[in-house]
Amino acid sequence: MTDLVTERMAPPDGQEAPLSPRVAPERVPMLAPAPRGTGSWTTRVTRAPHQRAPLVWLLGATGGAGVSMLAASLAYAGDAQRRWPSLVGYSAALDSPLVVIVTRTHMSGLHAAHNLLLQHASAATPTGVQLVGVVTVADTDRPLSSPVAARRAVVESLAADLDARVWRLGWIEPWRSLTTDDLAIWSPGYRLPEDKQHRRDPSRTPPPPVRELAVELLTAARSATASGRGKPSTRKESI
Repeated sequence: MTDLVTERMAPPDGQEAPLSPRVAPERVPMLAPAPRGTGSWTTRVTRAPHQRAPLVWLLGATGGAGVSMLAASLAYAGDAQRRWPSLVGYSAALDSPLVVIVTRTHMSGLHAAHNLLLQHASAATPTGVQLVGVVTVADTDRPLSSPVAARRAVVESLAADLDARVWRLGWIEPWRSLTTDDLAIWSPGYRLPEDKQHRRDPSRTPPPPVRELAVELLTAARSATASGRGKPSTRKESI
């Protein structure tokens, strides 16, 4: 079967690509009105001419969220450039509908991520978008303060209410001294090099936390794709 990373199969003839279901309002207690927050693309997401169509879009809650490093490390992921994709579906002419929110673990980043989740929960995001999960990326190698940890818990709880996965990516010291062009890339079928020195070199081998995230995120994305194709949409209009 064709790998979803290299090709997103079109729906059967005569059928439209299914849209993502929305969480029932009662599942998000005391839901606030969707903030204006992040906008959406009016065209397909811009990407480099040589870049394959990503299976998953990484949506940064703020600048410096870690999207560039993750997108450079994961062969199947693309940078949504802080806007929701809008022309989405499973045909080659459309962008993938799968989105993962990425945020740093500081208060402003978590607040922005919370707003993005509220946007999605309130159906204020483009028709067809499927929220796969949220990745919180450590902004320091020190433990979080109590207020920030509590805020992260709120974000993760709302994500869970929206049937989205949650991942925590710890501090990765080697990334401080590398550019996106220097990073090793993880792709399906990746195997660790036998040379131990190469295994310790982040320009040859993605760090263990990144490899673990890569596998789990890809599994979740494939599951969301299969689920999204099999469920009819109740969404009637785009916001």
